[in-house]
Amino acid sequence: MSEDIVIADRLTKTYKVYARPSDHLREIASLGRRCYHRDFKALDDVSFSLVRGDRLGIVGENGSGKSTLLKMLSSVLTPTSGAYYVGGRVTSLLELGTGFNPDLTGEENVFQNGMLIGYSRQEMKQRFPLIHDFSELGDFIWQPLKTYSSGMMVRLAFSCAVFVEPEILIIDEALSVGDAYFQNKCFYKIRSLLDQGVTFIYVTHNYDSIKSLCNKGLMLEQGRVAMAGEAKLVSDYYFKTILEKQNRSRWYQSMPEAARSNADGAEQAPEQSQALVPVLAAEFSRSDAFARQVAPLRSGTGDARITDVALLNTRGEKIDRLYWNEEAAIRVYFEVKNETSVSFSVGAGICDAKGVQVIQFTSLDEECRLGGLPGGAEVIIDFCFRSPLAPGQYNIQLGIADLINSPIHPAYRIIEKTIDFCVGGYQFEVPFENIPKAIWGKVSCPVKVQRVQ
Repeated sequence: MSEDIVIADRLTKTYKVYARPSDHLREIASLGRRCYHRDFKALDDVSFSLVRGDRLGIVGENGSGKSTLLKMLSSVLTPTSGAYYVGGRVTSLLELGTGFNPDLTGEENVFQNGMLIGYSRQEMKQRFPLIHDFSELGDFIWQPLKTYSSGMMVRLAFSCAVFVEPEILIIDEALSVGDAYFQNKCFYKIRSLLDQGVTFIYVTHNYDSIKSLCNKGLMLEQGRVAMAGEAKLVSDYYFKTILEKQNRSRWYQSMPEAARSNADGAEQAPEQSQALVPVLAAEFSRSDAFARQVAPLRSGTGDARITDVALLNTRGEKIDRLYWNEEAAIRVYFEVKNETSVSFSVGAGICDAKGVQVIQFTSLDEECRLGGLPGGAEVIIDFCFRSPLAPGQYNIQLGIADLINSPIHPAYRIIEKTIDFCVGGYQFEVPFENIPKAIWGKVSCPVKVQRVQ
């Protein structure tokens, strides 16, 4: 017990939920004789312990009790039952703006925040230049907090949290508000604190950051502990749970395909041919669901429009699970609105869950020239490949563009005009099954390793 710096012992938080606001008054007026509420357990019998220097990552869906747990450990909430112990100076970064006064300036909030956790004004004067410099707020530090954007708010809050020599650092999902530059800066600072032995409790939906920053993991589900243990195991289990839920819901599946599947009642027996279905044998497809999904991020001149996309296996069946090293094809359907006189390229990119493109295919790779097509032409292109993708969730982005040779590097083509570009029209997963080895990264390429000396 003496080594434990954080202990949670059967923590439970129960809220009274009323169907109507007036029911609360009716219950008070009855002097406890009648009950007009139902109990909701935001947290239910949660226990764990951390020794000094431990780094705990907490994951779970929205409403699973993560923030409630952090608020208890930060003494913002009191438990309904159970107990907790925190044996060190705690700094917390919870919901955006928690503990700050919007009418005070950033500087005044820095001093107020420091004195609330036990520092004198003189001690905060010594730390203020570090906080100001790290936040990069410039002259805005002397403006009222109510004039700050959410990104500026998180810059100030994080800077205050890490420059007061915390023994225990608790961070909720507030960092997700910041821009990518400041997020990376924060993670580097967190790693430097971890190297100094700071105990860290972190809530996020980013399972990759759990593995990189934490040594222990805790997954909550409807207020209860669904899994606890090594960070990597908990992160992988959480990720697999998300994929399984997505596959069950199939919210990303095109409506016509889903309707046909339900109408048939059963899948048709696949063809025995192991070759990809020839392009000429494919029917042209226009999907209203695809058009709706890509509409918010669609751009281009509109001279040609992508109407649908499909991921196919070797039997020509539409799939949403692609195994590592499996042969597949991305089939792109597009129609020409206005006659084209120049050659253009069709591209298909595979992006990970964060939107980072990991693979790109273009029709120019195999000198598949497209040009001189009449208005109204319907075209189908297959990009056939063997998947090198690591387990994860991916989506396909598509584009049609006029390309010209770079004046500096003739072998490199650049976009002169975007005809169509769309993101998010098709999502799929690479499951954990059939992976013969650990894949450290997004893709695994064939490689020959030999010792030369």
